[in-house]
Amino acid sequence: MIVDAHCHVIATQLGPDASLRRFYYDTITHDQPLLAGLVGYAGADHVLLGSDRPFDMGREQPAREVRALGLGHEDEQLILGGNASRLLGLRQPGTVT
Repeated sequence: MIVDAHCHVIATQLGPDASLRRFYYDTITHDQPLLAGLVGYAGADHVLLGSDRPFDMGREQPAREVRALGLGHEDEQLILGGNASRLLGLRQPGTVT
């Protein structure tokens, strides 16, 4: 069973794997192979660029971590800002620099 932040049951028939694929994740894994596995598992459309700022445990350039994965341009753009724009209802940017 999945319950949302307002205590409404939103899924009861899904198994754990299918349920986890409905979540959104950020890129803060502190491990490049783990990040690659996360994108492979959840899909680029369910991963958003994350940062631990202002705390010092984060990466200096988190976008570089995503670019180092060697994803296709479209998947990279989803993670670097496209997913956040879509989820927040913002106008989709052409590219993220």
